Amino acid sequence: MNDDLLPPLPQELSGVNQDNSQDKKVLVANGPFGLAKGIKREEFDIAIKEVQPCVFHAETLPKKHSAFQYYFMRITPVQGLAWIKAVGINTQTNPYGYELRGAFDEMKEKLQKIYGKPELVDFLMHDSIWKDARDWMQAIQSGERSLFAQWENKGNTQLPSNLQSVFLYASAQDSYSGSIMIEYAFDNIDAANQEIAMLEDDAL
Repeated sequence: MNDDLLPPLPQELSGVNQDNSQDKKVLVANGPFGLAKGIKREEFDIAIKEVQPCVFHAETLPKKHSAFQYYFMRITPVQGLAWIKAVGINTQTNPYGYELRGAFDEMKEKLQKIYGKPELVDFLMHDSIWKDARDWMQAIQSGERSLFAQWENKGNTQLPSNLQSVFLYASAQDSYSGSIMIEYAFDNIDAANQEIAMLEDDAL
């Protein structure tokens, strides 16, 4: 691809910390988990593995949080980093989901201090058979209940670090375990998705 199409260096990297000891570059930006919009694959000094076209898995990031066990990132050749998904540690709970809901509420409060008040949704499909309180985890697992908080860069709400949206939600593995997830989308996510589609179409 033409290098002229590459976006300029993100402002967040203007304050990057670099440690040249033992010739190892360490990047720490001001965005989520020490990352920034537009970082290229070759700029990562940590181990990342491509698991789908332009989707990478990482066990750690420049800044870690104890609530999460691993991460996924969408990184394209032109747009660079456009999306991050943090996968929470496994939370043991009961069919009512008390502990998982507690973990969700705790993380929501932390994010609210950074991004302001979110749109909060706790929704059960009207025809779900998992409507009793003891069915909470089963309803989440079956996709018939949603619990999420969302922050979007629109109107008077301006998210920092070139973010377009932040999405926190609860996920259930079974009736006794689950985890919270956070997805961060930068404002180049639409261009990155178009780039991925073009790359895939080029293989036809």
